[in-house]
Amino acid sequence: MHRSKRLQGITVTGDVCAAEEPVEKKTIITVGPETQEVAQGASVIYPLTISNAGNTARTYVVSIDGAETWSTVEVTPSNLVVLNAGESKAVYISLTADDDATAGEHMFVLSVKSGDKTLKQVTLKADVTGEEPSGVLNLKRGLEIGVIILVVLLVILGLIIGFNKLREREEEPEESEKGETYY
Repeated sequence: MHRSKRLQGITVTGDVCAAEEPVEKKTIITVGPETQEVAQGASVIYPLTISNAGNTARTYVVSIDGAETWSTVEVTPSNLVVLNAGESKAVYISLTADDDATAGEHMFVLSVKSGDKTLKQVTLKADVTGEEPSGVLNLKRGLEIGVIILVVLLVILGLIIGFNKLREREEEPEESEKGETYY
């Protein structure tokens, strides 16, 4: 329907709609690096950001499939995310490769759902290496070497102090034999 209205010499014309169409619910999902290298027994983190660009609050469920046989997966802070309109949250998928995980590339699927609808599925990859986790073991080895060096230095210091005390005791009788002791 088309209406016109005249106001003090100005004519306004326009279309009148019976009802505005609802704004489509929009979600923006971003995943960090899709492939990461992880050593057996070590962990890596896959960041995930969910943004609710719609005009109502929404609930999202984050799930991981296909990683159960060779790793442990944890979603932090939770796999259930509630976002108000215009809100964003980061979710972290921590994957720890088992100590006996087969070296090579392993794939698993990250899914984000809202209600019954799957909004995004991403295939993530973890390249498992047969190496030990370098950061933790390097720190552990460094601390062990530091403790050993400290013990060796303490033993050497103890020997030096002991020899100095022994030398002082040997020198004292010689001075007292000279008869030059004053009181």
